[in-house]
Amino acid sequence: MKKFLLLLFLTSPILGQNLVLELDGQGSYVHLPGHIFDNFEEATVEAWVKWEDWGLFSQWFAFSGDEQWNAMGMNHFMDSSDLQFFVYTSLYELHLIRLGTNLPLGQWCHMAAVSGRGGMRFYLNGMLVGRNSFEGSFAAMDPGSQNYLGKSNWQDNAYFRGQLDEVRVWSVARSEAQVRAAMGQRLSGNEVGLVGLWNFDAGDGGRSVTTGT
Repeated sequence: MKKFLLLLFLTSPILGQNLVLELDGQGSYVHLPGHIFDNFEEATVEAWVKWEDWGLFSQWFAFSGDEQWNAMGMNHFMDSSDLQFFVYTSLYELHLIRLGTNLPLGQWCHMAAVSGRGGMRFYLNGMLVGRNSFEGSFAAMDPGSQNYLGKSNWQDNAYFRGQLDEVRVWSVARSEAQVRAAMGQRLSGNEVGLVGLWNFDAGDGGRSVTTGT
């Protein structure tokens, strides 16, 4: 059963007092609406993320159809602080960017994953840190009915324990300059290309604010 906790975080990466989503790593997650990103030929998924535990492959964002080997997500490798952006198009077709880091537990970082024409790109704290030539995005996978914040599509993987803020999905491949310029700003929800915004400021944890492209 999904559950979530909200925390008033006084030194949020977004300026001012701000509600964030806190997940306990013990079965708490948010189940996003199904099929809302299915047809996107390119996309940008981003959020402020703070891990409190390097549980096995714990994952803050997951998109998948009925087959778990047809999935997109952002997690870390095993029980290390190595961060990953991956796209599985089948069991034997993994497209991966892995970044070795010494990110401490309990520290906020901003992660952004760009997919589609031009290939996969991974940004950490507004800086490009990895590329992959694969040019697929959400549309390259089966329709996504199993979409989560804080939960992996693989049952053996750990639930995410930590906090999330300003989870955003765009139907366009954002540039490094665009990612960096907006990562510390509040959005209205009406920005061009923004199709999903979860900022938790209304205290409703699992509600999405989706807009047209």
